[in-house]
Amino acid sequence: MSEAEHSSSSSRTGLTATITGLLVSISALFTADLSIEAKTIIPVIAGIASPFIAAGISRIQRKVEQAPELTDYLTAYENDLKYQKKALKDENLSAEAKADLETRYSTTVLKMATAHQDFRSETLGITTKASADPAD
Repeated sequence: MSEAEHSSSSSRTGLTATITGLLVSISALFTADLSIEAKTIIPVIAGIASPFIAAGISRIQRKVEQAPELTDYLTAYENDLKYQKKALKDENLSAEAKADLETRYSTTVLKMATAHQDFRSETLGITTKASADPAD
């Protein structure tokens, strides 16, 4: 396991434990009038729900920490897909134009599907300002 994978796994485990603790603590404030059975089940539910909440938070965090250049790249292609999809539904579109749009749509999907991989391997052709050569 690489150091980055180990660090990510450890932080996710810590986040899950923190969320579980918070859910149990908060629920204790609001469950004073409940039966013992209900009070017993709440930590179990918190333990089941917290990994999903932690995964969602981790996903949002990765999106926020993503390089702005990559975000711009992906956003542009997301917009392209939206307009391409809308254009493909146009009944007045010629068969030739529709075939061209379908090809472009497939190309756009492929570019988006490999964007992170291409960005990390620097084959995408965009770089972060921090990793760019200061002489430029």
